[in-house]
Amino acid sequence: MDKGAISGRKSGRDLLLRYKVGKTLGFGLSGKVKLAVHNLTGLKVAIKIFDVRSIANVEAEKACYYLISDDLYIDVSVRREINIMKQLFHPHIVRLFEVIDTPSYVYVVMEYMSSGELFYYLTEKGKLHEDEARRFFQQIISGVEYCHQHLVVHRDLKPENLLLDSEHNIKIADFSLGNTMRDGHFLKTCCGSPNYAAPEACMDHVQTYTQSASTGQNNWTLGFKSQATPSKTMLDVLTVFHSLNVKWKRIGHYNMKCLWSPPPSESSVSTAEIPSRSSTAVKFEIQLYKASEEFYVLDLQQLCGSPFLFLDICAAFRALVCM
Repeated sequence: MDKGAISGRKSGRDLLLRYKVGKTLGFGLSGKVKLAVHNLTGLKVAIKIFDVRSIANVEAEKACYYLISDDLYIDVSVRREINIMKQLFHPHIVRLFEVIDTPSYVYVVMEYMSSGELFYYLTEKGKLHEDEARRFFQQIISGVEYCHQHLVVHRDLKPENLLLDSEHNIKIADFSLGNTMRDGHFLKTCCGSPNYAAPEACMDHVQTYTQSASTGQNNWTLGFKSQATPSKTMLDVLTVFHSLNVKWKRIGHYNMKCLWSPPPSESSVSTAEIPSRSSTAVKFEIQLYKASEEFYVLDLQQLCGSPFLFLDICAAFRALVCM
């Protein structure tokens, strides 16, 4: 199955001929996901199943649905999720193989991620080594940047929607709340998980979102998510700032760009900037962009490339070193 295998309407018989459907992997707001095996190749896939109902001659309801055939409709958000996934082809985004439409169901055949959610991985492991955390975050940044280049906003980035393959590479999944952007056409819907949402998305009044503003919400989610991963080096980071006499304003949260360099013997960085307990963190640069009176965020473009990791510093940590 290649990218060209993505296709339109088929019959339920096609599904049975192509795949052996197995256990249920999980449930979502709009459907359930089952494990299946491609009969010809033996490839394991995940099939997201949407229950579809015929809606005939109900104009008020038709406005919220997408026409599949003369008398069959599917929810607009489901069709939008499918259309978004058809546009995306990236090593860190779950891949869509094909879509099978039937009178009763729509089957979305996707790449199977055998190691499950990042959420459960973090729960079981407790904490990550800084090298693993950095690799995960670089992969997330790579996938999100690709989405933004294709004018797609995920709008629900969280560990539950980041899946791991057999080699523990991260891939972004579940675009059910995703949307596409065009300047002049605003994304006004407040959606996603509140604990991971950008502060702008939680404000009461409607804002005007351009492409850069909409992608900024994903940037905030990335910065917030990374707060838990480099736990071992957080105090070392603060020690560096303290030694450099960095002055902090007492407001909300800060996001920071962190440059990782080789050990001191192989680096030109002054040893005065290296905290005694640090392993590889030797130099830090602050690049803050004011988004509101209470929050600062970083432009995602400033973070791309292997040496960078996004950290979030909050008042509680600053208090530990009397800053």
